[in-house]
Amino acid sequence: MAGTTNAETAGWGVGNFPKLLNTSAHITKEELKAKILSNYGSNPKFGQSVYDFYVSHLDEKNQTALRQGLSAIFTDEILLCPTYYFAKEFAHLSATDKTYFYVTTYKSKHSICNEDWMGACHGDDMPFIMGNPITSKSSFNSTDYEFSLMVTQMWTNFAKTGYSFYYILSYHLI
Repeated sequence: MAGTTNAETAGWGVGNFPKLLNTSAHITKEELKAKILSNYGSNPKFGQSVYDFYVSHLDEKNQTALRQGLSAIFTDEILLCPTYYFAKEFAHLSATDKTYFYVTTYKSKHSICNEDWMGACHGDDMPFIMGNPITSKSSFNSTDYEFSLMVTQMWTNFAKTGYSFYYILSYHLI
């Protein structure tokens, strides 16, 4: 079983472009384009393609979308796509083993990414996998508890049988 969160590297994006964290600061598409092109300096054509796919169509007035667009680039490139393609290749090469891939989109108030525009960040799925809302009910809300029940059941079933009875890529409770 392999999985990621939907905003794995939002924190890394902030470190790479600190202006993302200042939600009162206006970010322009040109600033994002310059940042993206500088990240792909050795291949400007590819950098332009990345900008075109993730940012060019966004409305500059929608600052949340611009922040999420840059975050999505880092998430897809650094963790989501490599993890997905690893799982896909494993599934292709294994005739007998079952392979599952998930993306956690649920973000609780305990998220390490505390900005509203950020999705579920790297590690945000771990408290649910480990059952923290089940063992520490007073620290979590009922949605956290229900989500953790579902996730721990999915992982336990997979560990015991190699199958997961939740055939989902993304689970939305709210």
